[in-house]
Amino acid sequence: MSRLYARSCRCRLSTKDISVALFDQRDTATGYHSLLAVCLPEAQVIVFSITMDDDKKSFLVKSPVTLEAAAIASIRATRADVWDLLAVKKDGSLSLFTHGLHELRIQLRLAQPWNGDSSESSQVVSLNHVVALKHVCVSSAYMEMSDGKVYFARMDMSPSDPLVTQAMQIIALVLPEDQAFDLHQKFLELWSQRYFRTSLGLEFQEFTLALFSLLDLKLVYPFKHEESITSSSVWERFSALTTSNRSFDDDPALKRLKLPTPPTTQHYFLFTLNVNPLLAPVLYALHMLAEDLRLDVLRYESLMLLIPLICQIAHIVRPEWADYWKRLCPNIMPGWPAPATTRQFAILVRRNVLIVPQV
Repeated sequence: MSRLYARSCRCRLSTKDISVALFDQRDTATGYHSLLAVCLPEAQVIVFSITMDDDKKSFLVKSPVTLEAAAIASIRATRADVWDLLAVKKDGSLSLFTHGLHELRIQLRLAQPWNGDSSESSQVVSLNHVVALKHVCVSSAYMEMSDGKVYFARMDMSPSDPLVTQAMQIIALVLPEDQAFDLHQKFLELWSQRYFRTSLGLEFQEFTLALFSLLDLKLVYPFKHEESITSSSVWERFSALTTSNRSFDDDPALKRLKLPTPPTTQHYFLFTLNVNPLLAPVLYALHMLAEDLRLDVLRYESLMLLIPLICQIAHIVRPEWADYWKRLCPNIMPGWPAPATTRQFAILVRRNVLIVPQV
């Protein structure tokens, strides 16, 4: 820091010309550390790594890293408890530095990217060439454009679903740092295409797709999807509920009733030509998370979302774990037959081979 101070004195810079941002404060394998970014007037940012030494009760500052940015600010964007670095580049673009110094490029657009007419056509309005950041507070900031206009931007991209947060945190313990960032980045890209909506199960669905992309897993739909016949009958709509139809097969009250035609299942299976070595540690991490969730009755809905994902991955690397969760939750996988019926068959993807049991 003495070098920085001496340099500032020689150039006769005012403290208003220098901005400082503290970000990425978290515990790592080497201990508690933070990153300190110092932005100089010549669009140069010096990043210091600060590590706490508990034994000596002191701080260790490592050699700095240099970035290019015209303005910086610490902001809570991608993680609920950890702050990121928001940087304005020379060309007016925005970037977030998260998971250390991994760069996540940001594209701004207005909050309502659709027209107000009845056509409901989408028209995304992009905002480019940011020149300054003002009044940064937690997850929001005012951004001044090159044309003089100022926009209020809210950049809270942390998941609101606790299951997604827990899954990403526990998977980060078993993944290398680069792969953990790739997973988070892919999740944010997919979620942004849904305008960061927080509908029930939507965030976990995008997280699942991001995880499949990271692990090179392909979705296979063994049942051909046919367009369902639209009907205004209440009885037909009742059959399309999320509850599986086979749970009514042994109901005595329905023995003499004509049941509606069951809808075509959209259940998928995972397939891969080359088994990713990260599948096993990811499976173990998700399995331990599910074991923890099943002890909390208030997290039942989260558990019902997580178990199918575990079973699909387990079919590839550890099939007996799928059987374990099948015994605990018999109706969690619609591809398996119910105990009291043999009218359905199961297709298991096991080590790249499709196994069709004989009925």
